[in-house]
Amino acid sequence: GSTFIFAYQGAEVSISGWVISFLIETRDGAPASVGYVTSGFWGGITLGRFLLAAPAQKIGEKRFVFGLVVGALAMQLLVWFVPNVIGNAVAVSIVGFLLGPVYPCAITVFLRGMSRSEALSGMGTISAFGSMGGAVAPFFTGLIAQAVDPWVLHPIVIALFVGMLMCWYAIPAQSKRRE
Repeated sequence: GSTFIFAYQGAEVSISGWVISFLIETRDGAPASVGYVTSGFWGGITLGRFLLAAPAQKIGEKRFVFGLVVGALAMQLLVWFVPNVIGNAVAVSIVGFLLGPVYPCAITVFLRGMSRSEALSGMGTISAFGSMGGAVAPFFTGLIAQAVDPWVLHPIVIALFVGMLMCWYAIPAQSKRRE
């Protein structure tokens, strides 16, 4: 769970922090226009959390998160390979929309696998790893982007998404706790 949340928050903060540089330097986007893309990403996350919570409960959080991450990965590939600033901005917003419910769904799944006595320290550890991912991944993305080019954002984020999928697959399915 800690590794999953590390990768999730690392990807989330890397995208929001470096997509503007990618659009300006690689796609020749106008700084005044592409500055709004990060707002679209965070707006997507917010809408995703509001609108996708009910379907997650109906479908099941485990299966739903798997689909969301695969969808976000596909949209990230579009941002990388389709050289269109407007299309990239829309795809980044969709990535945010798909990532929105991932954290709350993951917390639900993690808590099902913990007893009440484990929940506080377990969730504290998982959250701490998430904060670390939100600091470490964008830092290394920035180091590599300055040495090479901002396009490195995409392979890094895709690797984080693949890491999330592997971690998520390794988490055993749990039924709802009855305490």
